[in-house]
Amino acid sequence: MTIKQSEIYNYLDSKGLKHSNIGFTYLQTSIELGIDDPGIVRRISDLYEKIAEIYCTSKPSIAGAIRCSILHLKQTNKEFISRAVEIVKQNIDEKTDASADNN
Repeated sequence: MTIKQSEIYNYLDSKGLKHSNIGFTYLQTSIELGIDDPGIVRRISDLYEKIAEIYCTSKPSIAGAIRCSILHLKQTNKEFISRAVEIVKQNIDEKTDASADNN
């Protein structure tokens, strides 16, 4: 597991999301894509389309599964993903900087 994958997993876990829910998997992918291309989060429909292609499903299925996963947090999908990308990216940057300082 890479640092990025580990940080994403830890973030989602800290929010109380159930690992068995397919929305958890879609959120992992959406955060990873958002870190790689921050602009895609602003185009949430494009993000859903990309995830749907990866998992061979539909955009509405992606949106619904994510919505069900985060329902207890009282945020929209876009709000949650945007914030998650921001926090996870910051955590990765901090770990990368700390690792560089130790070398």
